[in-house]
Amino acid sequence: MQLKEIEPIGAQTLQTALDGPLKVSGRKILGEGSADGTRQLLTAEANQPNQRANKRLQRRRDPALSRQNKSCLARDDNLVAMVTKGAPQEDFALPLAVNVRRIKKIDAGVQRHGKEIEEIGSILLKNPSHSRAAKAKLGDVEVGLAETAEAKVQVESLSHGSTKPMLSRAKCYSDWALSSEDSIVVVGSGPAGAAATLLLARAGMNVTLLEAGPRSAAFGLTARVAGVTIMRVHRELPPRSEGVAVTGDPRTVLYEDLSPGGLTNHWSCAVPRFSRDDFRDARRAGESFAWPIDYDDLAPWYDWVEPWLRISGSPKDAPTLPSGKVSSPRTLHPTWAAAARLAEQDGQSLVPVPYVYGAQTTITFSGTVFNSFVRLVKPARRSGRLTVRFGARVVRLEWSGAKKRVEAVIIRDANTGESHRIRCRAVVLAAGAINTTKILLQSTDADFPEGLGNTHGVLGRYLHDHPLGKIELEVASPLSFQPAAYLTRASLERTDPLYAAACLQWSGVHRLTRSLLKGRLGRLTSCGFSVFGTMAPSAQNFVALDASRPSQDGTPGLVLNITHPEESARALVAARDQLVGLLDRAGLRPDVGLWLIDSVGSAIHFAGTCRMHSSPQFGMLDGWNRMHAVRNVVVADSAAFTTGPEKNPALTAMAMAARASQRLVEDLRSGVI
Repeated sequence: MQLKEIEPIGAQTLQTALDGPLKVSGRKILGEGSADGTRQLLTAEANQPNQRANKRLQRRRDPALSRQNKSCLARDDNLVAMVTKGAPQEDFALPLAVNVRRIKKIDAGVQRHGKEIEEIGSILLKNPSHSRAAKAKLGDVEVGLAETAEAKVQVESLSHGSTKPMLSRAKCYSDWALSSEDSIVVVGSGPAGAAATLLLARAGMNVTLLEAGPRSAAFGLTARVAGVTIMRVHRELPPRSEGVAVTGDPRTVLYEDLSPGGLTNHWSCAVPRFSRDDFRDARRAGESFAWPIDYDDLAPWYDWVEPWLRISGSPKDAPTLPSGKVSSPRTLHPTWAAAARLAEQDGQSLVPVPYVYGAQTTITFSGTVFNSFVRLVKPARRSGRLTVRFGARVVRLEWSGAKKRVEAVIIRDANTGESHRIRCRAVVLAAGAINTTKILLQSTDADFPEGLGNTHGVLGRYLHDHPLGKIELEVASPLSFQPAAYLTRASLERTDPLYAAACLQWSGVHRLTRSLLKGRLGRLTSCGFSVFGTMAPSAQNFVALDASRPSQDGTPGLVLNITHPEESARALVAARDQLVGLLDRAGLRPDVGLWLIDSVGSAIHFAGTCRMHSSPQFGMLDGWNRMHAVRNVVVADSAAFTTGPEKNPALTAMAMAARASQRLVEDLRSGVI
């Protein structure tokens, strides 16, 4: 696909070029509705907020708004996109946030030989002097084209040294014998899997990365200019319903994206570090909640991961929020000064949200500025030690009782339905908290009849989530959302163990457009926050196999059993009231127009189903993410989390994955496994 074909941003052009309906973010941000189709607004009587907010919290319906059942992430252009019937034309004058339902057709020109494909996958600047001039003019420009393999043929290095373009969809995997016993198999190319892949390849290990989705599935477009995201084209992310039975809260939703980069095709790109208090909080809750690691164990690996992400945020540590290695230091706009001083007096902090920004100016063919496959896996391929297999659905891990190790990974080709056996030396699972555990539950054997390594019945249990509230309000004077503000959780002394919440301000391209139309670029009197809470993990919340409800791929379906405890709702309401009170004391006279608590799973932060713990009684993994009973299997994603602090889990999952992968390298080289 030529770059010129997608340069126009008009709705008509995009709809014609991409052959999919447009969902342009409207001017109202609302949340998921309840099971009966109404919005779940928590009234003042139900929640008993402070007296001032009590007058402003009401149940409100607007027949002009149609609800889309979509994923809900931190930035408002990733939230529930509402299209307002009869909305003023100026609200859609700059349709910068566009969701593409599907792409049926890609330029036939991409199915050519390797050299032509390489040319298509870059900005065509034939003359070297033109290239230098463009670089000087644009500055920090990164062009990540061909981030979909329909736009670039993946050329695999074969064992005999030749190369062969992988052009046939019917035979994606020309030679499964390439995967040898000295290879490490990584399952999943989301943030944790990508971080593990990058470290292993750079450490000189042979790596086979298995991606369940097709190489073309991650198509999107993100454009940034001078540090501001001006356009995003991305696919919808509908909740999964096939092969899933919900037995807990009936409103529970499960989101997944089988594509290169996984959910980094849709995420908000918020990357806060866990803090020392997060691990202290777990320990004070009791033995079953204690992590086998601490902040100091992860800190060097945060340092290793963060430069790859290019993070904008505060360069100073805040209570419960370490600053990390920030590439683009930011401070809040002066409109937040009074509120920030008051937050500090309360023992909290009001700071910029730490966000991945990729580059100050960038055009990338992915739905977000940071797709983990694009930013981490592609650089890892330069090592010559990485083989990527697309459409590889992992069915189970093959255990050898005689050798006391996993010897192979059994996969099913999504295109042909054929099964293949991939020999390996070790496995890193990073398919997400639900699918990683599903693979292990399916990996039964005489030694492990209840799932691989499941010696104490812990596998699949302790499922937890981030309870998510949303608040929208009007203030007396415009507040900046560039950068977005982050109100940290209350201190441990003011909260119950494992229950707290933090508030992340909404930002995004459609708010930028609205502020531009109002003549106040980057500032609005309307603002919204996502309130991310916590829950104490419980063995009663779990994911399990459901043989009576098979998935389309022939594997067992899933039972998802999870309910948020009442303490979680109370923590969300307390954080809401703290935010409203803070703005009121700062003289901003907040008027709350909307408050709701979203469905279980809406934060898309499930975790804990294959958790770390020093004892097999409470966890499946040791302090290095290795299975207690299967030493050559590492679980590197959020399934490993012992508890779930109120922060986005992506950065911590990546740091843990890198740390665990380095230990795996050392174990393999020393002969421990």
